[in-house]
Amino acid sequence: MQSLTPLYHLIRFEINYHLRRPVTYVFALLIAGQAVWYSQRLFDYYANDKTFVNSPANMYLVMASFGMAIAVMASILAGQSITKDLDHKVTGYMYSLPMSNHTYLIGKFLGTYITVLLLSLFYPVGVLVLPLFFPDQTGPFYIGPLIDAFVRVVPQNILLVTSMAFALTVFTRRMLGAYLTMLLFMVYFLLMESNREAAFESDLLMLDPFCFGITKDTVDGLSTAEQNTGYLPFADFFIINRLLWLGAALGLLVKADAQFSFQDFVEQPQSRRQSPKVIENFIPQTTGLPVMMPLFTTAARLKQAAWLTWLEFRMLFRQPVAVLSLLAVMLLTVAYAYLYRTEGADQFLLPLTSQITALRHPIGIALSLLLIILTGELSYREQTTRFQLIYDTLPFPAWVTLSAKVLTMVVLALGLSLGLGLAGIGVQLANGLASDINGALYTRDLLLDGFSGFVQRIILTVLITTLIPNRYAGLFVSILVYLLLVTADAVGIGVPVYSFLPAAADYSELTGYGLYAAIQPYYVLLWWLVAGLLFLLALGWQPRGIETHATARIRQWQQRINRPYRLALLAVTIPLLIVYGLILHLPEIKPPVAFTPQNWTPPASQQQVNYTIRTAQGTIPVTIYAQHTYNLPLIKQAITDALQSGSAVLGKYPYPSLTVAEVPFQGDPAISVAGQINLSERRGWFTDIVREGPDETYLLVSRLVFEQWLGTQNVDEPATGLVQHGIAEFLALQALVNRYGELKLPVQMAKHFRLYKKGRGREKGYEPTLAESAQKPYVDIHKASLALHDLGQIWGYKKLNECIGQFYSTTIGAGKPEKATTPALLRQLNARMPDSLTAQLVNFTKRNWFDIQIGGMIQQADGVVFKIIADKWQDDGTGNQTKARIEDWIQVALLDEQKRILSRRELFVGPDEPPITLALQPKAKYIAVDPLGTLPDLNRRNNLKRLVVD
Repeated sequence: MQSLTPLYHLIRFEINYHLRRPVTYVFALLIAGQAVWYSQRLFDYYANDKTFVNSPANMYLVMASFGMAIAVMASILAGQSITKDLDHKVTGYMYSLPMSNHTYLIGKFLGTYITVLLLSLFYPVGVLVLPLFFPDQTGPFYIGPLIDAFVRVVPQNILLVTSMAFALTVFTRRMLGAYLTMLLFMVYFLLMESNREAAFESDLLMLDPFCFGITKDTVDGLSTAEQNTGYLPFADFFIINRLLWLGAALGLLVKADAQFSFQDFVEQPQSRRQSPKVIENFIPQTTGLPVMMPLFTTAARLKQAAWLTWLEFRMLFRQPVAVLSLLAVMLLTVAYAYLYRTEGADQFLLPLTSQITALRHPIGIALSLLLIILTGELSYREQTTRFQLIYDTLPFPAWVTLSAKVLTMVVLALGLSLGLGLAGIGVQLANGLASDINGALYTRDLLLDGFSGFVQRIILTVLITTLIPNRYAGLFVSILVYLLLVTADAVGIGVPVYSFLPAAADYSELTGYGLYAAIQPYYVLLWWLVAGLLFLLALGWQPRGIETHATARIRQWQQRINRPYRLALLAVTIPLLIVYGLILHLPEIKPPVAFTPQNWTPPASQQQVNYTIRTAQGTIPVTIYAQHTYNLPLIKQAITDALQSGSAVLGKYPYPSLTVAEVPFQGDPAISVAGQINLSERRGWFTDIVREGPDETYLLVSRLVFEQWLGTQNVDEPATGLVQHGIAEFLALQALVNRYGELKLPVQMAKHFRLYKKGRGREKGYEPTLAESAQKPYVDIHKASLALHDLGQIWGYKKLNECIGQFYSTTIGAGKPEKATTPALLRQLNARMPDSLTAQLVNFTKRNWFDIQIGGMIQQADGVVFKIIADKWQDDGTGNQTKARIEDWIQVALLDEQKRILSRRELFVGPDEPPITLALQPKAKYIAVDPLGTLPDLNRRNNLKRLVVD
């Protein structure tokens, strides 16, 4: 027990040290605020109107989201824990205490971990105060699920972040390791935010360090009642994920413990260590001392500022953080160019210049945080090293030293901006897009917007760190102010915020920045003038000499208001007011509206392609207006296949010709009206089909062509969603399978099921059935695709297509579009289908959910005997589910190693079905129920079993 005494005292000291600091409680309040913010955001994005913002399901999502606040806090406290002894010059004392390297490091780690864990308790506290902010959206509190959610994920996530920050700080022997950890997790949050759909794909769930994707996947399988009252069941992926990342965290900690030693940690790295120079045969000079003539002219001051800037620049770039930052921004640019899904596109796009420069927004957040941290460290450097009293006695005015530090950071910001641009040009060259390199757009976006914003945030940080004498408090407030600016710009507060330009993310390849191009330069000038004013305020407030209290510093600032200072203030303030006045008198610019066929005129820069398509019903002239022709062959192929297939199934094309135009991305991404299709520039025209594949572009274009028959005449009629859009998607999927093979269909069914679940989760009102729905894409397109393909498998695609064709010819084709409703189609299907199959139509009039699995299985020489275990529920449209009697047709199939269907059989499954025998195929490796995934199944992972192969 006595051997644990040093460890106990060290842990207690670390906890008490952090709990005595005011900035710790600022972190606590920020964490509670983050819980409130995340609860509302997650509720808005995923919940329906029958769940509560404080529901157990939302609690689990909030706890698993972890968030930037805890990640930043854990990283900074972990790094500071083992570097503060160096900063405070007490290593000689601390390292002489009777404790081992292992005891010291583990004590520091456990003290920090317990501190962060205690502060993270404010996360559930933030959830508990939700009724104060959202009284109309809260329900009864269930403390048990809240405690369970916290215990399941938060301690492990804190362990991961703290272990990584500790390890990297030990490896780098400076605070750089903690900052790198913070930046890595910032990039993680940005990537997750920009790839929501990809993050929830099952093969990527293991790579989620905070387990949010698995939690979300499990919550999706709960009914509304369970989401409001129940505990989250343990999923197999959840346990595997926790063990995987727990092992990674402990592995990093063990590696750091093995490497750490008192002697190595306090020494400089070998490459930085300088050997003393020995001068042999030194003969002192006997001449007199040189005569020094001090110069205090403006030219001399400028020369001093340039010399100090060069000195600061050299000192900064001797540190690994500067070089690593430049390398990191180039790597981030390459990574984002290949991983980032542009907002509004939901697919990978080719790295055109506009797509590269758009990366200044997500990457710019991480870079701005890095510049803020480095600026703060540079501002507090003399204070940290106890050198400020000597430094302030040098014969330099305050503006010389402050300008040198600001210019050093400006040079670094310029290097980061140029690094992003050079990396982007490299990515474009690697993709064969040399002709698309737009130097003017690079200059405008990366310099007038990106670089200018960096400099303006640097100056804001200088002002904050000048006002706040405490190093960590100043850094924290600087980061907090920047994050508030980012949030204000993201949510849109009605006016542009400091260092951000209006509509900076709304660049179109067809129209540029539109009307905003004329007003953005005004804001560039305005923010530079504001930055100049902030710099003058920082200059007047900059402390010199002995630290004094606020009153004395105010008097010191008043004494500095001399004539040159007043003139400088006037030189900045007067133009600032003039520019602001001009901005107030600029004409109001409204957000761009959707580009409909009536208000869009193809510009002269677009290429016009004319050709004709032969169908069984005659020829159809087609005209395409395209700004980007990268995927023009694919788009033409999709148009051709859809027109030919539509003519075969539905009859003659109803319009004299078809025009397809590429339009700006603002507004509706895809519009199909009489004889014309408008398709957003970000939907297919420059999609990267090498990474994305041709499927989504082919499907979208095909569906819009099929909607020429089905969706252009009865737009405002109720209960027509399936007829207008569902059938079009159903026929487009058949065209995709005919063109690219049957393996495409299971992938597309999984996508439709995922998007249906997502839309159902975000439904704020009542979910209509397929027979009722109109203008609900998650039902009209995604659920309809599942139901129609399920019916096509059971009844036969040919018979279903014939019935659809007959329905079209007697309604829309006969000039009666008002009769083309989903109930009318269901009545026709019921009349034509065999009585034994009509029970399957209940999936169109009810909201059925299933849980189907293969039960016991006996494999014999010539076949396999198995039992299907199936349950069924019906949803009332608000998320409440009741058990229903299972009487449905379900497909069973044998699959080969690549999961291709070798043979399949339709089975009618009732409540007490006897075991089923299925003849084996030579290449059969799996047996599956619902092999295409067309039924809404609560748990698809138990639909497949592997056969025993001799």
